[in-house]
Amino acid sequence: MQKRCPRCHETFECCHDKIESCWCSKVKIDKVTYHYISNNFNDCLCKKCTEALQSSNNQNIQNQ
Repeated sequence: MQKRCPRCHETFECCHDKIESCWCSKVKIDKVTYHYISNNFNDCLCKKCTEALQSSNNQNIQNQ
């Protein structure tokens, strides 16, 4: 299924009906990033945005 990322507005392939084969089931995000995404967006993000938010969160933790 094609979806549009609510953060960057790019289209991406979502396999929510076959979650085990979707890229999102293989991306590691921590609880802080997960809660940020779920509290700020009403749908799935694309891989690029998900990884960017996780990376940004990792940078913030390292800088503390």
